[in-house]
Amino acid sequence: MTVSSSCRFSSPPKRERIQVEARKSVLGEDKQPTQNPDLINAAFPLSRPTWDYNSAEELLFSLQMLQRAHEQVWPKLKALYETGSPPDPHRYRPGDWVYVQRHQQQALQPRWKGPYVMIMTTPTALKVHGITPWVHYTHVRPADPHAVLKDFVPEWKSQPDKDNPLKLRLRPSHLPR
Repeated sequence: MTVSSSCRFSSPPKRERIQVEARKSVLGEDKQPTQNPDLINAAFPLSRPTWDYNSAEELLFSLQMLQRAHEQVWPKLKALYETGSPPDPHRYRPGDWVYVQRHQQQALQPRWKGPYVMIMTTPTALKVHGITPWVHYTHVRPADPHAVLKDFVPEWKSQPDKDNPLKLRLRPSHLPR
């Protein structure tokens, strides 16, 4: 795939700028950016190639180019993933109290709604009691647990699911079955 075909959704000036920058990043034998036009044109041709995929030579050439691209990209990806375990994406835990950001704020309405108690978390999303969809962790902020009224704190009950013994149903105790 050429740079021009991968940028077909870009505007022509942006496409040209991307192609110029990509051509500057071609590495030579010394693993440094090269000025050799043959290497640059081999990596990023200015015209679309006319490949005949029915001939063995063209197929072999395509596979060799794919192998070369793989050999250049794979060490960078490997180094990226071997840097260690990723950091904990957020500090929220089940049981924490949070305010949820209001995206369609009415006049004189607070920007944050809540507080809500957090029920479950994933690395990027939170499930809070009282809001059906999951909420991205960047759309919440912690609430002061001491400022939450005692009347607001629900008691929780867990009940086994009647169809699946591995499931538990969590609900506030004041709600009917």
